[in-house]
Amino acid sequence: MPADYRGFIVMSEHPLISVVITGLNEEHNIKNCIHSILSTQSYQNYEVIYVDGGSSDRTMEIIGSITKNAPGSMASKIKIVEDRRSTPSKARNTGITCSNGDIIAFLDADCVAPNNWLQRLVEEFKKTGDKIGGIGGPYAIPEQATKKIFIIFRALNTPFGGSILTVQFANEASRTKIVNAVPAGNSAYWRKTLENVGGFNPDLRYCEDSDLCRRIIAESGKKILFDPELYVFHHSKVTGFSSLFRLMHNYGAGRVDAYFSERKLFSGTRMLPAFSILLFFSLIFAGAFSGIFLIVTFYLVLIYIAIALASSIYLTMERKDISYMLAFFVYPTAHISYGLGTIISLIKNVAIHAKRKLEQTHDS
Repeated sequence: MPADYRGFIVMSEHPLISVVITGLNEEHNIKNCIHSILSTQSYQNYEVIYVDGGSSDRTMEIIGSITKNAPGSMASKIKIVEDRRSTPSKARNTGITCSNGDIIAFLDADCVAPNNWLQRLVEEFKKTGDKIGGIGGPYAIPEQATKKIFIIFRALNTPFGGSILTVQFANEASRTKIVNAVPAGNSAYWRKTLENVGGFNPDLRYCEDSDLCRRIIAESGKKILFDPELYVFHHSKVTGFSSLFRLMHNYGAGRVDAYFSERKLFSGTRMLPAFSILLFFSLIFAGAFSGIFLIVTFYLVLIYIAIALASSIYLTMERKDISYMLAFFVYPTAHISYGLGTIISLIKNVAIHAKRKLEQTHDS
């Protein structure tokens, strides 16, 4: 363990890193994920804790095979834990409890780490010392992904896409900087820092990374560092527009669920897609009484189309590839699905809280 003197952390030369990998039904990804740590890392003082959420496919069988066939020195580095029906937050907390590392790194089972991932983590912590509580990086799209996937996530990472929805994928223009949060599936923290804030909030299924970083900043005074070179390859389940719609719908719904669990996670910016949808239908309804509202609606839609088109053209010119004009359809798909997820979850949560208050009133 690193020495901890009056809140100051003194790192040993080669600190032990606990890599906590969480997954559920990841039979197609888990082998590459585990091997990216066991077989390729240049930094060797680590342990791997895999926490499974109750997989019903061959994930555990594959993990068992990896452990069985690994050389003795490698096999001793792996711990396998089953935590059935756990949320990602609970699974990561389980991993923290089972770990021994000075630094605890988190990797999702559908990700693959480059061979310098652990080494870069250690170097960043050494450079920043006790001023930094956590470090994280972006998700990168694997080279073997289809062009459609590259276009979708590149579009989401533009100001018109990513800055509204905060999708944390690699951006060539990014630089190392202090941020408010880093993605949980590609991050690392001092063990002491995690223990001091109580780890991840087990009640959150979404936005658990934002909540953790918020508490680290508020309670410890330490900062969160984003390093664009600390990327991992993410095998996203998005394969086209229908899966993108489901993903962004879930993000929108999950964000609202997180609001109701922890009010400090509220962000007006993240409500923009939902507000825009409600405004659109309100104006359409008002248009039944006055044509002026239909005219306003027409111009607002025209402005949206113009911005989406301009962003798509810019992306196409930047990439010098006409196929990036597909981004024009990515924007409304992402915005509408995110907004609908937000609205539906908002209605659900308001109804649940109203019912609870009503029950409490009857009980009293």
